[in-house]
Amino acid sequence: MTRVFTAPAKINLHLHVLGKTENNYHLLDSLVAFTAFGDNITIEPSEKFSLHITGPFARELAGELPEDNLITKSIAALSEKTGKNFPFRITLEKNIPVGGGLGGGSSDCATLLKEMAEIYGIQADLSGITSALGSDITACLHAPHPVIMRGTGNDITKDTPYLPPCPLLLVNPRKHCATPTVYKNLSMENFSAPVSWLDKFDTPKDLADFLNARTTNDLTAPAIKTEPVIAEVLEEIGKQPDCLLSRLSGSGATCFGIFPTTQAASTAAAQIKTTHPHWWVVETNTL
Repeated sequence: MTRVFTAPAKINLHLHVLGKTENNYHLLDSLVAFTAFGDNITIEPSEKFSLHITGPFARELAGELPEDNLITKSIAALSEKTGKNFPFRITLEKNIPVGGGLGGGSSDCATLLKEMAEIYGIQADLSGITSALGSDITACLHAPHPVIMRGTGNDITKDTPYLPPCPLLLVNPRKHCATPTVYKNLSMENFSAPVSWLDKFDTPKDLADFLNARTTNDLTAPAIKTEPVIAEVLEEIGKQPDCLLSRLSGSGATCFGIFPTTQAASTAAAQIKTTHPHWWVVETNTL
């Protein structure tokens, strides 16, 4: 039986760097939300497991060996953990920019693991697999529910404030921001503090006002140092009529804007597509 599902893009509504561990890993505090936009995954029964990649960002993964893809690694790990084989042809329609700060590969991996667990009735804790594969994959296991990532990214809590559905604009200048490079450019004299959240936010404006006043993304400056055009993207989003918040997601290079209405986000998307036709621009909303 063929199944088709979406691996949602994630956005870091804020990202604070709290310090470093003894082995030099950064300690984070980040509220993560998921969007209606994402990669599409089709699974079909087959004689053996295989992975095929299509979509607008397939070319960026063309040089990657299939065994190096997070999907292949996650299925291999699940097979080792459960002793089961997973004979499926997997088709990944890659819509999320690669290395764009939207957790595309992480969401692909986590979403497929959940689907396989459902198909086979697997009750095993998948976080052991995801935490070994990458720092934000475990968070994506909880999609579409927002989560707070702490520690090195694998300490997850679902005790989050109520978030209203927010119209979003996602913009990437078609640049790949390598996370290790961004962290290498991070220089902080004083680390940030974790956020004390309200219980709920009734409107996108309520959320954006709180984020603007009480939070930031500490990786913005090092990401701009890595790819200076990010500063232009943030400015372009921020100057759109009715934009409530303009911010970098994760380590970049994708930036997002929160808008009060879908119409406002649509208008901003049309404007930026006109003035910057080579940028990647998508209008969506949080789940």
